[in-house]
Amino acid sequence: RQMLAGVAVTSVVVLVIDEVLEYVVLRQALLARFDSELSTKAQALVKASEIDDGEFEVDLNFAQFAGFGAEIARDFFEIRLPDGNIIERSPSLPAEALSDADARAWGSSGFANITLPNGAAGRAFWRSFQPAEEDNPEERLLELNLRAWEKYRDLQVVVASDLTDLHQTLRIAATTIAGVGAGVLLLALGIIHVLLGRGLRPLEQIAAEVRQIGARALDRRIRMDDIPVELQGMGEKLNELLARLEESFARERRFTSDAAHELRTPL
Repeated sequence: RQMLAGVAVTSVVVLVIDEVLEYVVLRQALLARFDSELSTKAQALVKASEIDDGEFEVDLNFAQFAGFGAEIARDFFEIRLPDGNIIERSPSLPAEALSDADARAWGSSGFANITLPNGAAGRAFWRSFQPAEEDNPEERLLELNLRAWEKYRDLQVVVASDLTDLHQTLRIAATTIAGVGAGVLLLALGIIHVLLGRGLRPLEQIAAEVRQIGARALDRRIRMDDIPVELQGMGEKLNELLARLEESFARERRFTSDAAHELRTPL
């Protein structure tokens, strides 16, 4: 029981550590994939941005295709001027900004967990960019476009997505890992219990044979046929001890018989 309890405690500790590590690795992998998708969407928005007739605009067809205009709002974006004013936002984003914090304080790029306008937990990625210049040299020299490029030369795009699906996936993964781990632990403890019983059976056999040896059965010996190698030394020493006891009892009986004979003769 002590061995089984020790093995059980050790197994539980090792299993818990293993499951925590598995969950952490899985969480980091899913989060890295989520961040990669945010970065890809931000890069696509940058590619879809342009200056046309002195005004900045984003191809809304792309916005619809990327899911920013879906009926169920899960993805959002906004593009800001250096002073923080929003000049373009996704159709899924209401008048409320993605974050009350000044985007300039975030740095040139990075990721952050935020609360979305719909109240759900979300994750945002932001980066600074400059709209692509007009390929036509004549258009590039127009005063209108020159002023526009000066105005929009240091923009920031912020892309955010709902974390609800990711959190649900992590909860399912955690439940699955815990359930499978508990099942494996119970199965392993059952197998260990059987193996320990078989491993300790030779000790029980030796103990049973020793209990049957008394003062009138000192000629009996422990059988060495089925004893494991680890217990053969103990079995041999017990047999040697029994042999010495048998010889000692035999000498005592001979001495008692001789003493009785000598006492009877004078009488």
